[in-house]
Amino acid sequence: MPIFHYQALDPSGTLHKGSQDATTETEVRQFLREKQWFPTEIRTSRFTFSHRKSGSASKTSFKLPKLFSRSNHRHSLTLFT
Repeated sequence: MPIFHYQALDPSGTLHKGSQDATTETEVRQFLREKQWFPTEIRTSRFTFSHRKSGSASKTSFKLPKLFSRSNHRHSLTLFT
């Protein structure tokens, strides 16, 4: 099951960041609406493995290193222009 990272505002305007295991982005939106939070960003986590034990709130995550970092972006932009 993919992990979605979100940012959402509550009714008082406080920004909340978190992640949620869900089948689809729609499921994450529904989760946030139940909390009466307004989602400002929802994105899927790339290269992530998540495992939950049944009946337990424990969670194990494993993230593979990114192949391309954002630091290469400035260099690529310079070469392009």
